[in-house]
Amino acid sequence: MDIEVEDIALEAQTILHGRFQIREVHYIGEQGITYIGYDKIRKKDVIIKEFMPYRIANRDLDHRSVLCRGSSCKNKFEEFGKAFQKECEYTRMVQDIKKPYSGCTTVYVDDFTENDTWYLVIEKAKGRSLDACVGELTVSQKYRIIRDLLQIIRQIHKRKLLHCDIKPANIIVRPDGHITLIDFGSAARMGSRPHGAVYVSRGYSAPELYQRGKISRATDIYSVGAVIYNMLTGYQLPQAEDIEDIREIPRLSEFVEISGYKEKLFMRMLDKDKKKRLKSVFLLYFTR
Repeated sequence: MDIEVEDIALEAQTILHGRFQIREVHYIGEQGITYIGYDKIRKKDVIIKEFMPYRIANRDLDHRSVLCRGSSCKNKFEEFGKAFQKECEYTRMVQDIKKPYSGCTTVYVDDFTENDTWYLVIEKAKGRSLDACVGELTVSQKYRIIRDLLQIIRQIHKRKLLHCDIKPANIIVRPDGHITLIDFGSAARMGSRPHGAVYVSRGYSAPELYQRGKISRATDIYSVGAVIYNMLTGYQLPQAEDIEDIREIPRLSEFVEISGYKEKLFMRMLDKDKKKRLKSVFLLYFTR
């Protein structure tokens, strides 16, 4: 389906909620549009997410209001809408992570309804995505990022929440060398099953996400392990469903100098059987 951005996106300079100014379209996805914007009150750049599933929704004549296209897609529209509201809820949930971890996750600014749809506003993270800069990092810098990521996941899991989409594109490496984990659009509560549409990331999503099975800490632990493997080896793992046995993939020690104990722990994160994976990232965090 070919789309024209101007047909589905709000115009630049549009003001939302009396304070958020749209500057440009950043990304158009199945469930909505992401804009780069500006918060006129806090005087900061922001990311504005709008619920606008363009395949099953249209703009009204005012070119602002979002309408479901018809009764045939009403259920899907409502399902996507609930998923968007969940993202707003889970983004708020991680805002009580305080120092020394401040800024380690998406910084929530606001969420509201307008134009018969929902909006989520977050601060624009400063830095570059891990997948864009991993080749420039030293081994020491990579281990710093690994320690940050393990601690962030530990803090999220303390809140009985799972991220469910940990991958290099969702990890922003800040100018100070620390990281910010973004995009809680796939997040879910522990012990639940994935809600709504499930979007998997090849090489990073755990097998149970492909199977829409029950998810747990092990689901995120697999993804963290896949990110670590990619950082230390330069290679992206195959799709989880295609790995019959973790012993089939090259060991970390073939690429970097690493103790046998640490390598064993890292590789256990990638076991296809979630019952055999590490139960928590706590042990890994204190492993040097």
